[in-house]
Amino acid sequence: MIKFSYLSGLFTTAEEMEKDYYKVINSTNFSIAKMQEEFDIRVKKELPIKTVFCILTKCDYAFKIIFAGLTLKEILLMNPTLIPTFIFHIERRMIVHLNNSQKDIFINRLKKLFDYKDKYQGTKITPFFKNNFDFRVCYYCNRAYTTNFISDNEEKKSTFQLDHFYEKIHYPYLALSLYNFIPCCATCNSTVKNSAINSKDDDCYAQKCIAPNREDFDFDNSVRFSSFYNNEEVSIDKPDDIKHNLIEMSGEEKYKNYIDLFKLDERYESHKNLAFDLIKTRDILPDTRISEISHLLSLSEDEVKMHFFGKYLYDDIANDTLSKYLKDLGRELGLVE
Repeated sequence: MIKFSYLSGLFTTAEEMEKDYYKVINSTNFSIAKMQEEFDIRVKKELPIKTVFCILTKCDYAFKIIFAGLTLKEILLMNPTLIPTFIFHIERRMIVHLNNSQKDIFINRLKKLFDYKDKYQGTKITPFFKNNFDFRVCYYCNRAYTTNFISDNEEKKSTFQLDHFYEKIHYPYLALSLYNFIPCCATCNSTVKNSAINSKDDDCYAQKCIAPNREDFDFDNSVRFSSFYNNEEVSIDKPDDIKHNLIEMSGEEKYKNYIDLFKLDERYESHKNLAFDLIKTRDILPDTRISEISHLLSLSEDEVKMHFFGKYLYDDIANDTLSKYLKDLGRELGLVE
């Protein structure tokens, strides 16, 4: 729902952020025993993932053929717009070049190499996002705050979760990729998305969902909450009289699967009371009354609107929960353009 910019944190350039992230991922080594046991690599010292990956692409048939011409750095820092094409080629290579036995061994080694949960999640990746960014709201739903806070011992705690937009269980080679992480709330990640995806046929790749960190993600401008309260034949006496859902303004279905996956229409049903309050306030504050108050208090009309209807009318939707929902309703009420 909200476009995610990685430069909203402490980094001034993408290159600076990528360099730091790549360094963080390579700051943890694989033990000698694990490399021998899991990858059949016999060495005399611990090695970082970039070196292990390099060895595998030179010595392991499956790694060599599947990742031909690719470096670990390119995989970890792949542009989000290129990831779907990357998935297509990797999955295709596995079908063409590996039999079932080879594929099983390859996938097992991939999961151990790109071991997100046990090796990197709590010690490397979550701290990287927590220490370099201050997220405010969930990028998927705009319904929950995901802000950091300082605990009693002055340690920074996070309330966001990092979702693998392209599932790590389906595409383990993307488990550590920087641009495959979307900060979100626990409901979107664990309750809604995880329960909705039961196979590769259900996931974001198969459904051709556009990730919020892609350059062409334009959900806020392309999709609007639309209701029927402005129909003179409809009486709005209680919140349940309001009917609204997300509509793509162009008539396309570019974001339909995204809306369905995250159950956005269903989840926003519980916020009709906010829309009801907005409508009733607008009933007693038409443009003529707003103009009168503006002259009486020597305030601009926009300042009057912000006082009665809230700053979300003009604020960035990434700053507050439900801001897109209320801003879109404000557009229908003629409060904002």
